[in-house]
Amino acid sequence: MRTILLCILLWNACGLFTSTNARTGVVELKNILPIEWLHIQKTGSAFGNILLRWACDEDEENVVVPGGGFKIPEHCKTYFRYREGTRPAWPIGDHFPLPRNTSMAYIRHVVTLIRSPQKQKISHFYHSRGNGDVCSFLKKRIGFGYQTSFVTGEKKSSTASCAIACFRLSQFAFLGITDFWEASVCLFHKEVGGIDLEIDSQVIRLGKYNHTADMSTQVACDDAIEDCMFQCALDNFLSRITKNACAFLLRPTDLGNDLANWKLKMVLDFIGLSQ
Repeated sequence: MRTILLCILLWNACGLFTSTNARTGVVELKNILPIEWLHIQKTGSAFGNILLRWACDEDEENVVVPGGGFKIPEHCKTYFRYREGTRPAWPIGDHFPLPRNTSMAYIRHVVTLIRSPQKQKISHFYHSRGNGDVCSFLKKRIGFGYQTSFVTGEKKSSTASCAIACFRLSQFAFLGITDFWEASVCLFHKEVGGIDLEIDSQVIRLGKYNHTADMSTQVACDDAIEDCMFQCALDNFLSRITKNACAFLLRPTDLGNDLANWKLKMVLDFIGLSQ
């Protein structure tokens, strides 16, 4: 039985059950257009490349400039929703939280990536040229529950923030996990559309600031709300990649050696990747 199921996964993974239209996936485009990219800082600007190539039907040369910023060709501007006050260099994907009073109809047009709190914090720390203790620096500079606040629109996260964020995430047009980049790219193409290109999984926008610290350094900030939100995002993501045959791209080391998440362990066990 396991062999049969694995064959079905690989069959789907090869695209044999998907549409040949480069712009369409399993989601009806009329239900999610125009899309809004909720771009949380330090979760992956490279996602903009995937969005542009999907909407504009451009080749792999159409990439975000490493220094940040890009232009959207006229013929595909209608694929995106625009916010007032965005920087000219970032017509989509500027760092704006989703407003607190956002309607459900609007939420269903949102696409985003969520990153493991530990890695997002470390990346933000070095991007901000932080010094001293990572947790203390970030708590003072941006506060905890940073990604959660982007999803909920709350200036300060509360005990109810996780539940609000979890519900919103479940309604988004697309939800990926930065740490599982290849599986997230696969899921986007399966659900929304677009063609897999090698450049989708290349790092094309390195951080501005050089540092010698190991990005896998253990950072144990007491940020229960953010951890709760990430758990919801991860559970949602794992269910969707399994359904859409992208689980074969998971790598157990992407989130470190901690396989405490039972859904992650279950998927890894199934495809024979658990450690």
